[in-house]
Amino acid sequence: MRKPRARTVTAWSALMTAQRRISLQLDAELKESFDLTLDEFDLLSQLRRSRQAVTMSHLAENALVSRASLTRLVDGLTDRGLVERWYDDMDGRRVLVELTEDGVEAHLDAADHYLDAIARLVQRPLRDHDIEAFGDALDSLVDATDPPGHSSQRT
Repeated sequence: MRKPRARTVTAWSALMTAQRRISLQLDAELKESFDLTLDEFDLLSQLRRSRQAVTMSHLAENALVSRASLTRLVDGLTDRGLVERWYDDMDGRRVLVELTEDGVEAHLDAADHYLDAIARLVQRPLRDHDIEAFGDALDSLVDATDPPGHSSQRT
């Protein structure tokens, strides 16, 4: 069994703490200002980037939540009229999901705040560090954990 260096464990702990704190802060801001959770915003972002209906399986592969949570998220967004969900006419086993016009509008409304928060909560604290090297290092972690044949979609 390999043991990581002490600095690696410290970096890991800092990464987990920072991710959790930033996510909680951004989640609270999005809820207060736009009645969207961070997970809902992420799902709307994925759907908006796709520009077409996608399968629940595709969303599950790229979502930052569990499959069970994804189903609850889609249910909630469907109930609020932000997404539509239906069974594929060609293959009744596949469930398709697509943004509604209200979903596009909700995403657009929250997107500027989201980007501002990334600037405040990530960019500003890292301004005295090499953000390119940091991003490359994180990309290496993402790439190393991608399942075979899968390419991560990054925001």
